Amino acid sequence: KDLDLTVALPDLKVPGLPGTIKITSPIFSVTEAAPAALKQPKDAPALVGPFVTIGAGLSMQAGSKTHEFTALLMEGKDAKGKTLVNLVGSAADPKGLFTFKGLEAKTLDLVSTFEGGVWDFRLNGTAALNGAELDFDTEIKKDAGKTTYVATLTGGPAGITAKDVVGRDVPGFNKVALSKVVVTNDSLVADLEFGANKIPGEIAAFHPDKLDKAVMAVTISKLAFTDLVPPAAGSPLDGVSINDLTLVVMPPKGAGIKPDDPAFPSLVAKNFNKVLADAATHDPKKKDFVFKAGFNLFADLDIKGSKGMGTLMGSGGVTETVIPLVGSISKSTFNKAAKK
Repeated sequence: KDLDLTVALPDLKVPGLPGTIKITSPIFSVTEAAPAALKQPKDAPALVGPFVTIGAGLSMQAGSKTHEFTALLMEGKDAKGKTLVNLVGSAADPKGLFTFKGLEAKTLDLVSTFEGGVWDFRLNGTAALNGAELDFDTEIKKDAGKTTYVATLTGGPAGITAKDVVGRDVPGFNKVALSKVVVTNDSLVADLEFGANKIPGEIAAFHPDKLDKAVMAVTISKLAFTDLVPPAAGSPLDGVSINDLTLVVMPPKGAGIKPDDPAFPSLVAKNFNKVLADAATHDPKKKDFVFKAGFNLFADLDIKGSKGMGTLMGSGGVTETVIPLVGSISKSTFNKAAKK
């Protein structure tokens, strides 16, 4: 009942430990009582000792600060009963873990395992994204000597929406539910389904030039023009499809940003630069394009499915059926009650 044996150990040399993590003051313990650093889920049965552990201080540089943990190394078993070693602990102050603006950690736990001679370093916890409550699971990756924290976000019953991501109303996208939401440094990328027909696509949010409000970009491979702009139903645009659509929603302070800004995610930049290059063959001024505040649209307009557009273009001597489209649209465009 009163078992409590401890002994200080030399510095640990944990194989594969990221350079951003330091372990100090390790102590080997055999105790009857569960260590304070060993957290249990609510309503879980009480753990029964003895407990054989190595306790230590752990500091981790991530985001904007160094996070201090009370860590614990102990033996455990996986779901199949196979022996492994767990490295667990909770951060005293989780704030500052994320550099993506609007995303703030509320709890931060270390949940790493050593199995088959290899460590899998991970973090998890709870956070708020522009006020929306969520959970996160973070993989700590090492590549060419550089450590990267890649967090996957999971929302509550309502999921995570585009409005949650950018922290403001985004007409036409406010209630679009996102899946596989991944944050790396100051960039967020997620899968989405757009419109009543659930057209698959990808959404990204990022902060070029340290903007307070995020730039949002949506890329969708193909959709009907009326899925994007509902008031177009019944007009000559009914039957037109939009291929390789990229929609970039720029906050007011982002006006003037150029297409070669390094903050743009690679897929987004690739798609809109392709359309810009095509458009520049018709209009050389497109080579000097800069983003405007609001909705910037890039797409290949495929008019083959619309007789009205084919007739209109043909009347002007235009024989092309796929036309590069570059421009801006008003947020009222997405209002289904707007007059046609």
